[in-house]
This record gives sequence, structure tokens and C-alpha cells, in this order.
Amino acid sequence: MPDDTDEELGPSERIAVLIRHDFLIDDLEALIAAGRAAYLRMRPDDIESVESDVQTADDAVYEIMHASCEDTILEGVPGIRPTASIQTTRDVSEPLDFDDPFAVY
Repeated sequence: MPDDTDEELGPSERIAVLIRHDFLIDDLEALIAAGRAAYLRMRPDDIESVESDVQTADDAVYEIMHASCEDTILEGVPGIRPTASIQTTRDVSEPLDFDDPFAVY
């Protein structure tokens, strides 16, 4: 993926794609188990840390998305069901600010 300097690409426009998915947690234990399984797919030798590193729904979702490298992987995950989602695209002039990743310029 090109960096933010656009040196190789020449002049271009920049857009931000903002996606939000809301879920209802039906089975927290199943969700955490899925998160721990994803954790171990990425770190198969780290069996000792999986329970302490994946304890919450937030931890589990992070690990599931990290292991899949895409946001749609949450479809069909045990323990949660989608309730709403939205996607919008905005023209932006600045690259992503990692100190404030949710800011829209």
C-alpha cells in the first residue's frame, strides 16, 4: 500500500470511508471464545497469555478483526448479532491522524 506522500502516484484526491456496525451481544462467553481462537491463530505459541489478554467483548472483537484483516469478519461470529450498520464516504484533505483516528477533516 502506498504511503501518504503520494510521490509515486502524482496528484490525487483523498477520501475517508467511515463504517459503523452495531451488535447485540447474545452470548459473551461464545464471543470471548471466538476472540481467543482468533488470538491463537495469530499467536499460536502464546497459549499462556490468551486468557489474560482476551477478557472482554472489546478484546475479542479486536482479535477477530485483527486476525481477519477486514471489518466484515464479524458477520457470523458466535455470541453477537448485527443490529445496524452504516457506511459513508467523505472527501478529506489530510491523511489519517493516528492521534485522533475518528476525526473527519
